[in-house]
Parts: sequence; C-alpha cells; structure tokens
Amino acid sequence: RPTPPHPKMREATMLFVLAAAALLLLPSEALVVCPASMAAGQTYYCFFSVTGTQEAPSQLELVASSDTSSALAVATADASNQGLYALAVPSGLAPGNYGVQAPGDAKVSAEVTIAAEVSLLLLEADRALYKPGSTARFRALALSPGLLRPQGSREVTFEVTSPEGFKLLSVTGTTDAAGVAQFEFPIAQEPLLGPHSARATLDGAGQGAGAVAEAVFKVEEYVLPRFEVKVVADQSHLSVGSGGGWGGGGGVAVKMVSSSSSSSDSSTGSGSSSSTSTITGKVSADFTFGEPVVGTATVVVWAPLMPWEQVTMSKDEAEGGQGAAHKALASLNGIELTADGPVPFELPVPTDSLRAGTDLVIEATVVYPATGERQSGTHNIPVRYQGSDLQVDLSLVDGGEIFRPGLPLSVRVALTKPDGQAPSNEELAAAGNFKLVVDRQTVSWEQRADPTEITLAASSFVDGAQTVQVSTTKESSDCCNPLATRTTWEDHQKACGCCITTLNIYVDRKMPAEENFQRIYSAPEGKSYSACVRRAYSPSGNNYLSVSAPSQDSDGAWSTVLRSTQDPAELGDTVEYVVTQAGAVVGSSTAPKPSSFTTQAGYWEATLPLQMPSSLSGDVRLLVITRPKAKGKALAASAKFSRSLSLPFSLTASFTAKEVKPGAALSVELQAGSVQDTGIAPVTAHAFVASLDRSAELLGQRAAIGSSAILAALSKAAEGAAATPVAAKPWRHCSNFGDDVMVVAELPEDVQVVTATNSEDVSDDSTYGKALLSQCPRPLTDSWACGGMGGGGMEMMEDAAMADGMVAMAGAPAMKAAGADDANKRTADESESGASEAGTVAVRKFFPETWLWTDLALDQGDSTVASGSLAVTAPDTITTWSLEAFCTSPDGISAVRAETPLRVFKPFFVEVRLPYAAIRGEDLEVTIAVFNYIEGSSSVSANLVVTLPEEVELIEGDASVTLQPAEGSAAKTTMRVRPKTLGTVRLLATATASYGGQQMSDAMEKPLLVRAEGIPMSQTQSLVLDLSSASEGKVTDSLNLVLPDNAVNGSARLAVSAVGDLLGPTISGLDRLLRIPTGCGEQNMITLAPNVYVAKYLLAVGQLRPDIRQRIVNNIVVGYGRELTYRHPDGSFSAFGTSDESGSTWLTAFVLRVFAEVQGTGLVAVDSGVLTKAGEWLVALQESDGSFRAVGNVIHQEMMGGAAGSAKISLTAYVASALAKAKAEVPGLTVSGLDEALQKAATFLSGATAVSTYNALLLAHALVLSGQWTNDKVADEI
Repeated sequence: RPTPPHPKMREATMLFVLAAAALLLLPSEALVVCPASMAAGQTYYCFFSVTGTQEAPSQLELVASSDTSSALAVATADASNQGLYALAVPSGLAPGNYGVQAPGDAKVSAEVTIAAEVSLLLLEADRALYKPGSTARFRALALSPGLLRPQGSREVTFEVTSPEGFKLLSVTGTTDAAGVAQFEFPIAQEPLLGPHSARATLDGAGQGAGAVAEAVFKVEEYVLPRFEVKVVADQSHLSVGSGGGWGGGGGVAVKMVSSSSSSSDSSTGSGSSSSTSTITGKVSADFTFGEPVVGTATVVVWAPLMPWEQVTMSKDEAEGGQGAAHKALASLNGIELTADGPVPFELPVPTDSLRAGTDLVIEATVVYPATGERQSGTHNIPVRYQGSDLQVDLSLVDGGEIFRPGLPLSVRVALTKPDGQAPSNEELAAAGNFKLVVDRQTVSWEQRADPTEITLAASSFVDGAQTVQVSTTKESSDCCNPLATRTTWEDHQKACGCCITTLNIYVDRKMPAEENFQRIYSAPEGKSYSACVRRAYSPSGNNYLSVSAPSQDSDGAWSTVLRSTQDPAELGDTVEYVVTQAGAVVGSSTAPKPSSFTTQAGYWEATLPLQMPSSLSGDVRLLVITRPKAKGKALAASAKFSRSLSLPFSLTASFTAKEVKPGAALSVELQAGSVQDTGIAPVTAHAFVASLDRSAELLGQRAAIGSSAILAALSKAAEGAAATPVAAKPWRHCSNFGDDVMVVAELPEDVQVVTATNSEDVSDDSTYGKALLSQCPRPLTDSWACGGMGGGGMEMMEDAAMADGMVAMAGAPAMKAAGADDANKRTADESESGASEAGTVAVRKFFPETWLWTDLALDQGDSTVASGSLAVTAPDTITTWSLEAFCTSPDGISAVRAETPLRVFKPFFVEVRLPYAAIRGEDLEVTIAVFNYIEGSSSVSANLVVTLPEEVELIEGDASVTLQPAEGSAAKTTMRVRPKTLGTVRLLATATASYGGQQMSDAMEKPLLVRAEGIPMSQTQSLVLDLSSASEGKVTDSLNLVLPDNAVNGSARLAVSAVGDLLGPTISGLDRLLRIPTGCGEQNMITLAPNVYVAKYLLAVGQLRPDIRQRIVNNIVVGYGRELTYRHPDGSFSAFGTSDESGSTWLTAFVLRVFAEVQGTGLVAVDSGVLTKAGEWLVALQESDGSFRAVGNVIHQEMMGGAAGSAKISLTAYVASALAKAKAEVPGLTVSGLDEALQKAATFLSGATAVSTYNALLLAHALVLSGQWTNDKVADEI
C-alpha cells in the first residue's frame, strides 16, 4: 500500500474532489419536474409529483417569471402517463426565464429557460471523398432529443473549413417541416487537398450537446477503384511472453491463437533470432459489380517501427505509405487468384520482431493483368503479452458510479478475447483462476479494512460474463458521521475516519503454473478494466434507496428491484417514477408500494412493476421517489441503462429490380409502417434517399444519418444535457457525486468542504474555496481515491490527438438546389435510356459517384402504411449501387439501408482506364479492356474501335483491334496518345462481338483532364483591409500581379482568400501548443499557459470544438492541480514549493495572471482563495516608489521572455499587468490594497524609460491594463 499523503498533497488535489451521491432529497410539498431548457415552438413533457393527499391538477401553466398570474401556455395531462403533462411552448416566445406551475400556485413551480434547447443535430454528406471541381452535398437534421421528432423552422448555420483551418463557406438555412436543411459546397478546381470539416450549428441552441454536428470529408485527386481486396487471418491475435517486451534480443514465447480456439500453439521461440511463427489466412478480390478478380496477389506482414527505429527517417519517409511507419517482416509473392473463391496463404514471421501492445498489419496487393489496376486491402492482428489474452470489461449493473452503504452493489464482469469474442467456460477454466477484488478506501488510512476477494468460478460465466453482488455495510456512527460539523482535517478524521469513501474494484488472475495472482490491466476499447465507485451522499445521514436497471420479461412487462435501508412500513403507499432520455422527460407514473418486501442483511427488497414508454433508445434513466408516511425526508434513487435504437415506426427501401442494364428504367420503393412495440404507422412522412457507387464507398465511409448516428447523437445529448429536473428549490447535476440528479434544498449549512492544513503547525479553519456547484453537497473526502496514490493521489491524463485549429474566412458561395454533380448530369443529347447513340451502339457516359440524392413525400392513401415511389434511370457505370434512406414524421424518425443493392451490369462491356489527369504535350499510355461474362461463351472475338478527338494525337498503337476475351475475364489493348490542348477531352471506345447468333455491343466515353506542362510556381501578395475606414460599406484596394515571361500559356490561376483574423495564417500549428503540463513549478506553468491562451483565442473566434475543449480542459486541470503543490503557506509560488526558502515574484505573478485567465474562460473553476493570497503577497512586495521587489529565484529564464535579466522596470510592469489582469478577469476578486498598488505602479511606470522594445511593450501593456494609457497612446509611444 502507498503511504498516506502529506497534508499539503491533500490540499494540492482539492480541485479533484470526487465523492459519490445518489440520493434525491425531496421536500415534503409537491414539486414540478421539467426540462431545464426549452425552445419556442416545440413540445415537451413535464412531471408533477403527486404527494400525500394532494390531487394532481388537471393542467400546468407556463408563466413569465415577472408575472405568475397570467398563463402564457397550458400543459395538458397525458392520459396514459400519470403525472405527465404535454407542454407546447408558443412560437415566437421571447427568450428568457419562465416558470411552469400548478394553476395559480407559484410556490409549486419549476424555473425554465426558453430558447437554449438541448437538441439533436445530425449531419450527413453524400460521400466521403470528392474530386476538385465537384460539389459536396449535405443534409442537416434537427430532432427533439427525447422523442426524436423533427424540428422545423430551426435556423442552421453551415460552415466548411479547409485542411489549414480556413473557413471556406458560411451560410444559413432553415429546416423544413421534416426537420431537414440542405446545403451545397462547390469545390474549387484547384483547392487545398486533404481533409475538410463541415459543421452545422443550430442557432440559439447555446452550447448544449447535440446542437453542433460535424462531418469530415476529403478532397483528393483520385481514380475510382474497380475492385475490392479482402485479406483475413486465421489467428485472432498473437501472444508473446515476458521476453517479448521492448527489448530486441531476448527469448520470446509466441502463441498463435486462432479465432476458433485460444490455446493452439503454432511455435515457440527458443531465444534465437531465427525462430519464426507462421501466420495463415486467405486473400480474395471482387469487382464492384460482384464478379471475382482473377489476378496475382502479394501478401506482406508489416510491424510498426519503434521510436528509436524512426530517428533516421526523413520527413518524406515519415509521410510515405505503409512502409514508412512500418517494417516488413515477411512477404509472399505470386499468389494466383481464381474464380473459385479465397486463396489460402502461409507466412513465417520472426518472433524477435514482435512487440506486445502493437498490431501486425497484413497487407494484400492484387494486380488485375487485363487492366493493370492495382488495389490493396489490410487486416490487423494485435500482439499482446501472454496473460493479456483476456480483457476485462467491468461495470455497475445500474449504470451508475456510486455505492450506498448497507445496500448491495451489482457488478458485471465480462471477459473477452482480443478479437471481441467471449471465451467459453472450458477456455476460462484452462486460463487460470480469477477473483474480483474490492478495495475499500477510508478517510483515515489507519482505519482502512483489508480488501474483499470474491472467487469468479469459470462455470458461473455465461457468454464470458457474470454478475457479482458485492455487499456493503454501514459504518459505526461513532467514527462515521458525515453530518458532523468539521472545518479542519483533524475534525474530519475524528468524525469520519472509518467512513468508506470509495470502492476500487478490479479483477485478479492467477495463470496456470504460477503462484501469485496479478491484476488484469487490459480492457476492450472504450471500456474499463476497473471500477472506481464513490459513496452516495445521504442528507438524512443513514437512509438509502436503490433501484436496479429496469428489465423486461418475455411478455414485455417491465420491473425494477427496489431496495431500502429504511423500514418499508415507514414509507408511503405510493411510489413515483420518471423516465428520461437524452435530457428530456419521456414518461412518468405512480405505482402502489410493493406489498411484500423481503428482509435481507440490513435492508429490505421488493420488485416494483413499471409502465415504461414503448419506444426507448440509447442511454435512459429511471428515477424513483419514495416518501415517508410521517413528515420527513423523501428517498430517491436512479438507474441508468442502455437500449438499442428503438424507432417509432419501420422503414423499408428497395429497388424494383436486383439487376438492370445501364440506362434502364426502374423505381425506388419506400414504405413507413408500424412496429410491434408502438403500433404507430405514420399517416404522412418525408423520406430522404442516397445511393452511392460501391467504388466510392471503398474510398471511405460517408457521414450518414442512420441508426448508428442517431444512437450516437442520443448518447451525446444524454452526456451533455443539463440536469433534467428543476423544482421549487434548487436542483443541480452534481457530476462529482456519482452522476446522479439530486435535490439538496435541505442541505445543512455546516456540511463543508474539508480543508487540510498547510503544515503540521499551521491551522487553516476557513473553508477551502467556493462550492463545487451551487448547492451541491460537500464531499466526504478531498481526494481522488482511485488514483493509485491513496488519499491524495492524482492520475495523469493521456495526451490526445487534436485537429488543427480553425479560423474564420470570409466568402459564402451561393447555394444551389440539391442534385447530381454537374459533371455527372446527363447531357441534353442523351436519350431517356441513359446513353447517347454512336451509330447503333449506345454510348455510356453517365458515371456519377453519388447517383441519388433526393427526397420524396410518403402518404398512406388507401393503405395502412405510408409509401412512396421514385422513378429513376440506372447510371452507366458497371457496378453495384447502395440504397440508404431516413424518414421523418410527426411521430419521429426511422432509417434503413437496403439489404440488396442494385447491380448495373451487362455481360459484354468495354472499360477505358485513364489517370486522373494528363500533361499537355506528354505521351500517355491508355489501356482499354473488353470484358466477357457471356455464359458458355468460352471466349469471343471482339472488335474494338477507339475514337480520339482532334485535340489528342495517336502516337503508338492501333485505334482498331480485335481482342479475344475469355469467359469471366477481359482482354486489353494499349495505345500511346499525346494531348495537345488544355481542359477536358473525351475518348470513345466501342466494342462489338457476335455470339450465338446475337450481336453484342458496348461503347464508353470517358473524360480526360489535361493540365499545363512546366513546373508549378506561385506568387503570394498580402494586404490588410481596415474595415473601420469603409466608405459606404466598402473598402477598395488593388494589387499589381505580373506573370513571368516564361509562364506557360493558359496555365495561370488566381485565388483570393480573405481572413478575418490577423492570426489566421499561423493558426494551423495550434495543436503543437497543447501539451500536458509537467515538471517543476516553472516548467509546469510554461506548458500550462499555452493551453489557456489557445482556449481564449478559440473562444473569441467561436471555434472551440468539443474535442479541442475537452483536451484543453484536461490539460488545465492537470496543470492547475500540479501547480498547487508548489504553493507556499503565504500564497506565493516557487519552482520547488516549500523546499525553496521563499516564493518567487516572477513565478507568483505568472501564476496569478494565468490562473485568473483560466477563471475568465469559464472552462475550469479556480479557487478564489488561491488568487487572493497570491495577489496580496505580491502587493506586499511593493516599494514606496511603486516598483516591486524581486524575491526568490528564477531557474528557467525563458519564462521571463525578453525581460530576463532586466531591471525593476520590467518586473514592475510584469507584476502590475498580472494584478490588473486578475482584477479584470475575476470581478469579484478581493485583494487588500489592490487599487492603490496599481495606481502606485502606474505612476512609477509612467515616469520610467524602457531600455528595449520588449520592455517598452511590457510597460505599455501594464499601463493600458491599469487604465493609464489608451491604445492610441501606446501607438505613439512605441
């Protein structure tokens, strides 16, 4: 066990106080529960708690906070949900604070905010990859989070940013009645290539989760792949022994584990570098039109390079292909693929190159000889330490993060293999012994109990999982009285020393032939191998209630297990409950108190039947309330559980044919019907359809509005939603207390934050800082108990990747109606069949990547389902086409992907293979292939004629040849051509053949982009436009651009970008400034400060995305907590804290300024006491002339910038700036003598003369912040 922390460590980690609370304290009078935020024009549910002999009102009223006597809207009772009321917020209602109350009774009301709504906003793109000059299309869908109903008339801002973070498009649109707003982004002919970001924001939705949706797409120059390569391995993972760590020469025991068995040994290394193991698998390739590829394959096994192996790599190598970050361990050439299916392979790999914790990459490359096309596919095999071949997923069954003393805790233990499959009971029995360990953390280390160990028998696992019930006990009130008044650490230990604050739960394993158990530290992605469970808060001291996650029996009936430490005879006869989903109330009811409770060890237990909403999806919360018969404090508890997506109605989409020829007419059929759970069949609905070429799907998965996206958005809204209930007294979502909703109106005033003393002989009786959240209960412990460092430990957070920062750029291209890409639209001379005629042969020339991107209305008509039909014409591409759709109605949303795609195919066709672009005047080799899938033909004699435009010269080869393609294959010819003009030229290939008395023909016209020759050169000129001097709203300036004399004719291009931010050109490197603070007090601040200033900048320009925000907050929290460990009792800071003789003037000023600006961002709360004492310490250092005295040492001179080594003028300016900034950022900050000190410093600086430009700027900055100089004065002086 680690040693108990020093009291100073307890203080340093005070920011991270994490205690658990699950109880809901309810006042004895009635209360109203509503969503905290609503939007005008939308409908919500509110819950009225029925108490005692009170009767529920027939309706509720929406009133203005300033006038509770006049109802603005009426909420009517829901007949099927007792206590539930439907409130339609009037359209056009002014934003602000309002109340929902019982008629004429403002004492029973809920305070709500109108306008800032937690909504679900989904965004989809028509594909993932686009070519220059094409148009990207997007649909944004706004839904109510709880009921998934479309929100019409919502204003949506749509923006696109470039790979460098520049804003390329910013437009607004309004959702239609179906909740959808559509947008287009026309891509420039010569754009910045790489990943772009599309972002849709619901205006007026504030910062609520779900109000922003993003989709990433790429712009690249590419040629669509015509076939897909698949490679699979027979092994699910490799296991290496302890010798297979990060060294290179030790012996390695390697186990090759197949997907069907976890114990088959392939080979074992003997310590020799020549020992190998064999990886086996299969490789195959199929055209996008479904036929197998008969070609040649090469398989390579790659291993990632270790950091020391990449030291000598050049930048170009580091940015290269698969081999740049990996090294080849083995390869196998010449694998012949046939039409008979996947072909097996075997590859020996050297065992001494395997590194646990990495993945081997199996890459298969297939070449189709008829066209020369080359495509690759990959498969990863994880390499793990022997012993981590099993992973643990540990979670609480009720979905919470808390335990309640005296009530059992249900823990689910799931073991999985690295491939995600559950081990069998036989495999578990052979894998060793397992036990669940429960480590109890107490306030006083000396009173800590030994861990509890529970054997996990292999026979008790079902599909790799079992649920274990962990007993908890109430402690003696003699040493555990959380309600006792305590202001010092000594008081706290005396009153609560034996209180269990946290349960640290994990799994130990003893492998066969080993003597000791070892903890399993491996978990599936996104899961946890341990549980840190915190104590529930009980305002009444010792009474607790718990509910299990609801379950559904075979008949569809719902129930939950109700447990109470209070005698059921003392509880009222009625139990109330509320169901919330994604931050919205979706159901409520009451039930009689169970008549039969069973007595357990220290608590009572009963089953409570429930009436649950018919459609539940994502993360759902059940909140149960019980009230005592006598006047007293009610008990409440909640349980979270997850449901797969349950949509209110079904949707089917299909083509009217499985296979058609190019240009054929067919239809898309859609039907919206009822599902068994709801019985709802929409009368009217609106469907949105998308259909993509399989070749385009191979290049990347598009952002689509489907079942998985809806479920993910529901989870996002549930995580970020504000506290759902708002009652007559303050409710808060106290996330630091076990993620449970709490009412703490009865919270005693004397339950305070426990404060540790700064040293053994100094006492601090004041409370440590402000409340964690307004009116949340005080924690029982001041530590992060599961951090691995005992009572005062702190875990470091992993750094994460961050996308480049974004800046605003002016310019918004006009929107166009949604449709196919201009380049993919059929021309006027094309026939209705989809192809123009070349003699008697139909010419295929319509090759879209996105075929369908449209919408249509569905209605029931005379049927019982809403349906619609869309007449379409098949494109000319020989491929398969997917079909996806989502549909909205007043009842909600449904989505579907058709199980059967459409195959557009003909048994005899021609294929022209061209590169993305050619160079004018340079020779280009063109491949034309004729495919033969005529059943029984063996081979055919095909006449191929290539027609070149006059802008393209034939250099080598024949324009007319005869080919003999075999059945199920292709034959090719090549020719060398030379483009003579810039722009797009079209090549036409026509093939004819005769078989079985029938004439077969096909023609294909493909465009070829011709670019200018020469070396690309660019010139950039910049100017600043001062909009403040605009005349009639315009600013005019000019630049003279002169082309070089040797510029290639026709190659000139001009691009103009306007950046509304002077930092715009340099902002793409912001991610390199975001690092986890570490080191001594000075080093910590040097790495913490950039996080703060990046956050301030992105907040100012409105570009602080959720992922960047989370990374910055994590870094600031770590840096803030770490810096507190270098704080002196007098409030100053130094590089090594109390190990130094005194604090440092420079560092304390630096800390004060940065901490104040942290507080100003609103991202992390900084204790005002830290700021106050630091400020007062600095003020005390002021001399009579207004300057500040230098105290302490500065080790890292770079912390002082250009002022390093300078005189007291720079120090005074620096300290004055810090004090002034703290005053500005924290308006309520109280520092004795602050105003007088700033005035004296300004007087001193006004008469000082700077000795360098840096010092002059520092001096001017201090005078501006103190109000002595204006910006114009600075400009004149500098």
